[in-house]
Amino acid sequence: MELYPTSMRKVSPDGMDGGKVGIIMRTQNRPILLSRALASVLHQKYTNWNLFLINDGGSIGDLEAVVDPVRSSLTNRLTVIHHGTAKGMEAASNAGLQKAFDSQCQYICVHDDDDAWDPDFLFETVKFLEDDPTMAAVVTEKVIIRERIEGEYVIEEGQEPGFVPPRITFANLCEANQFPPICLLFRSSVAKKIGMFNASLPVLGDWDYHLRILLEGDIGVIPKKLAYYHHRRASTDAYGNTVTAGAERHETYGGLFINSMVRQLAQENPGYIGILHIVLKRQADLHVKMRERIDYYEKALLDLRPIIQDQNKKVTDLTQKIDALLGSQPWWKFWDKNKGN
Repeated sequence: MELYPTSMRKVSPDGMDGGKVGIIMRTQNRPILLSRALASVLHQKYTNWNLFLINDGGSIGDLEAVVDPVRSSLTNRLTVIHHGTAKGMEAASNAGLQKAFDSQCQYICVHDDDDAWDPDFLFETVKFLEDDPTMAAVVTEKVIIRERIEGEYVIEEGQEPGFVPPRITFANLCEANQFPPICLLFRSSVAKKIGMFNASLPVLGDWDYHLRILLEGDIGVIPKKLAYYHHRRASTDAYGNTVTAGAERHETYGGLFINSMVRQLAQENPGYIGILHIVLKRQADLHVKMRERIDYYEKALLDLRPIIQDQNKKVTDLTQKIDALLGSQPWWKFWDKNKGN
């Protein structure tokens, strides 16, 4: 049995020099943010792309008002899909994914209407996959931008680096989703093999899809901050993030999603539950030992506190004595006067 390397052995890398990128953008009644997202795409240095804009039950008039001013710049690279009623994020993604397949795109990405890219994002990620055909996908590091909406304006409140691990493994990706869709470019050949997004998931569909990509091949990492992940914690209307505004729903479906994965594994072989128990028991034991070690050092620090306080008092007393002895004269004059004593 061949153990390594196995990445992409069963999936033909269909990239080519300057392969076309299918950009899936989902939107619903967020014209202020959509305008920024379209600018993010139009400012890409890499220009061989098709944008599939899915209006998932939102106002057609509002969307057209945003698109019209840039339609000439988009030329024949824009396809707009209107859903009369909202079908959900993953169903919207699937509509764009099918269009990307039909358009024979070699690479695919999901650019949400509230996020943005550095102008080098597509150039760097496409080059990475074309240089390394063993990789199923690639992610970049990200910057988290905190913002709020005031009227028709987006007000930035601050930035912070967003963590993306230097290597994407099952260990870290099973623990939690390690990156948002705005960081990821994946091969169309991989997408055709793993199928569509899970439309039954109201949230966490991207996490499910990332895990399925990893089942087919490895995900590379470019250690450059080329993706901008925007958060609006105060917004609870259409402009809110699903991660922040829908935190409780993420928590609920996160548990259900993990249960479904374990359930499938256990149905295949109930013995896996025993293995899972051993792993989790060892992890629990490790946590106990770590807690005991932390308690030990906390007690040691408490025991040291009176000693440190006593030393601080002695230093303060000595400093006061020296100050009184020197008075207002410079120290060197004091030394010259008393060096013979």
